[in-house]
Amino acid sequence: MEYDQHTSRCKMEVIHIFIQEERNLWLNKKYTAAPRKYDYLKVGKLTDTFVVLDFETTGFRPLENEIIQYGLVEYENGRVVNEKSQYIKPDFGIPRKITSITGISDSTVRNSPGIEEVIEELYCSLKDKTIVAHNAAFDMKFLLQNLAEANIEHGRFGVIDTLSFARRYIRNVPNHKLPTLKKVFDLDSGHSHDALNDCRATGKLALLLYEKSLKEF
Repeated sequence: MEYDQHTSRCKMEVIHIFIQEERNLWLNKKYTAAPRKYDYLKVGKLTDTFVVLDFETTGFRPLENEIIQYGLVEYENGRVVNEKSQYIKPDFGIPRKITSITGISDSTVRNSPGIEEVIEELYCSLKDKTIVAHNAAFDMKFLLQNLAEANIEHGRFGVIDTLSFARRYIRNVPNHKLPTLKKVFDLDSGHSHDALNDCRATGKLALLLYEKSLKEF
């Protein structure tokens, strides 16, 4: 029994070392590919055609964490013309804390493609369109990091951040987080921290903010 326990302990240590080495190589690749600057153009006016983007990730840092779901909702002249959502299998496991927030677990993404299989298609859906996102800096950093890792060349994205405009036009709310604004304005009944549901809510919020901006002039 002592021998078995010792052998098992040694195997676990070897596995741990192997996983750590794999992660170090993965991190080195990400840092090597990282853009010098996560640069995009901040757009000040809602365009007739735009696409709402939202990511769910394993954490807050694009150099250390991974995308596990994206959502897209495309608008033309104030109407939804296309929706898409895709789960993505990360190279490393999904933390329990993230699962508790998003509802996305390792089993959810077990049969999903990796980011390298979907990033080009995602780029084609965003190319030459104005991107709308809530707290856009978060989503854009993950987008630009993964495009860099995939060696996909691109122009400078035009981006509207509904968080910035909400802070300007919406008052008397506890905060300007998307779940709070969803509840206050009844934007969407879906689960928060689901990428597609959050895109739907953000799109409605963008139109609401546009209407509020018109009243100032």
